Amino acid sequence: MDFFKLSVKRRSSLPFIIGTIAIALFTDLFLYGVITPILPFSLVDRVGVPPERVQTVISTLLSVYAVANITASSPIGYLADKFLTRKMPMLIGLLFLTSATGLLTIGTNVPMLIIARILQGLSAAVVWTVGLALLVDVVGPEHVGSTMGGIFGFISLGEIIAPVFGGIVYESMGYYASFGMCFIILFIDIVLRVLMIEPREAKKLLPDDPESQPILRPRDDPLTSNSVSSNPIMKIFCLPIYKLISHRQLIGPFFTSFVNSSLFASFDATVPLELQKIFGFNSLQCGLMFGVLSTPYFFCGAWAGAMVDRKGSRTIGTYAYAVLGSTLLLLCVPRSYSTFNVYMFGIFLALNGVVLSFTSSPGFVQSSRYVAEYELEHPTFFGHNGPYTQLFSAYNIVYSLGMFSGPVLAGFLRDRFGFVASTTSMSVLCFSASLVAWYCFSDRDETEESVQS
Repeated sequence: MDFFKLSVKRRSSLPFIIGTIAIALFTDLFLYGVITPILPFSLVDRVGVPPERVQTVISTLLSVYAVANITASSPIGYLADKFLTRKMPMLIGLLFLTSATGLLTIGTNVPMLIIARILQGLSAAVVWTVGLALLVDVVGPEHVGSTMGGIFGFISLGEIIAPVFGGIVYESMGYYASFGMCFIILFIDIVLRVLMIEPREAKKLLPDDPESQPILRPRDDPLTSNSVSSNPIMKIFCLPIYKLISHRQLIGPFFTSFVNSSLFASFDATVPLELQKIFGFNSLQCGLMFGVLSTPYFFCGAWAGAMVDRKGSRTIGTYAYAVLGSTLLLLCVPRSYSTFNVYMFGIFLALNGVVLSFTSSPGFVQSSRYVAEYELEHPTFFGHNGPYTQLFSAYNIVYSLGMFSGPVLAGFLRDRFGFVASTTSMSVLCFSASLVAWYCFSDRDETEESVQS
């Protein structure tokens, strides 16, 4: 019995839950990024796409992933709250991801790859919506910045390792071998998600143990909530949080999230092809360059998130996006092959990676605190599971809109006007995000003054 009690406590502990969520997000990013440096080459060699159509196909594959994510986010946000725990939806998302990986492994034509990317989009909608909601449930909105920053720093390893791993294995062992590690990571993810016990489950398993009190705050009975229409279709696609969409403390974070995803997806769609064009890079070298972009994120993510927790979102968000708009333009400087230009491009990518680590947390912290305060004033508004599943469901839609429009816009501009034009468009978006952060976000001292007054 003591062993059973110890096992339940460990499997429902805060570090284990955070670790499980981090591994789930890591897996999603790893499987998304592993084919980034491979696609420009495998589409020609394996699928038979003409070289002049590669940019269009890559943009399409990135976009259908986003469309699937957008379409599924609201239904998943609604259905996830119907489960007694967050665990089962996360396992369902893992089933989608496993199926997608299998199709990517055996796919030899564009339609199969499109189906695989759709399944990946469905999986991402589940993982990011349910996983991040569970995370905020257990740590509370006051620790969102440092926890998110630490997790994003860790999962950036997926962005670092995946392209490098994909490039190395593809060059040395071929296409199929590139996905062997993917299935190993999927197996680890399955084991952790099966073992994880949420605090509310632990309370049922150990009802007499005071230490098993749930970390999650109790919610009101769902029958007491009258904020949602009785029409089931309206319930699925019109979540209560959408009624708050005009509030600047939500619309601001949503816009900055859109900018972030547009930027990341634009990198995926244009940088490998530009590196191949200017420097003659192969898939391995492209993957290493993506590692240069992501490595600073790993070291700076938790620190940046902790700064947002202490200071607030407005100052850091405003300056981070303004600086990012400037550092992006540096990528336009190296325009011909030379050893010096290769090093310069790498340095500029690393600099952008440092600044990017300061842009992820402000929006999450701002919106999480806002919905937490709103729930205190309107306890039944979000329903019995609280606001966080709905919040991150809406985030998924906005983020996916950026993943859809980013590669389409950047790919079009690069094809028509060149890499400089596509990068400049992303820079303009970052400057606009800086203005939005200044107007819509708030710092901690401003929030405390408003509460006191």
